[in-house]
Amino acid sequence: MKSPHLQFKSLIYEREGVRLINNLSGVLLPQELMVVEGPSGHGKSTLLKLLVGLVRPIQGEIQKTQFLYLPQDLSLCMELTVKESLDQMALIEKTKIPFFFSGQKKNLSYQNILHSLGLSIDLNKKIKNLSGGEAQRVSLARVFLSRSPLVLLDEPLSQVDEKTSFQILSQLKEHLKKENKSAIIVLHQGFLASEFADKKLKIECENRI
Repeated sequence: MKSPHLQFKSLIYEREGVRLINNLSGVLLPQELMVVEGPSGHGKSTLLKLLVGLVRPIQGEIQKTQFLYLPQDLSLCMELTVKESLDQMALIEKTKIPFFFSGQKKNLSYQNILHSLGLSIDLNKKIKNLSGGEAQRVSLARVFLSRSPLVLLDEPLSQVDEKTSFQILSQLKEHLKKENKSAIIVLHQGFLASEFADKKLKIECENRI
């Protein structure tokens, strides 16, 4: 049996007297995509923060491998160009691209990643001049540059249209399989979860007390 990239058991979390996470458990194996579903404000983003250690549960256990976490705020520097942003991501993630590729070959690698995410764009364009959907896809490129076996994504498609969302998730599934990675992703679009999820984790309204 494959060793899990992520395993959590009996998680409970409360904030200001409100129970957002109530006895949640799950296992994520290599090459699996888990989608977290539920109403707005009912703990989906909080679950990811629990899993990466940004907040602590009242109760429960979490075991995970090396991970990459992309929050909703994208964490992009608005004054950098797209290329500078990708160089920075590649350096942080210790990918081979900035060290063994140079000039035109490196740019082509970046363009190929962005194209797989439905984005054809000038690499010298500044992040501040991109639309919200374009910036989200530049941020998502980090997943394809990262060596981390576990990826946690919080609403990465909130500003992307339906057709492009299908393309991105198709590419993500292929990437997970090829690189033996796994991902847990927060989505509002139920039809995308039905199409692409290997596992679903639904955070019910009943979690609130």
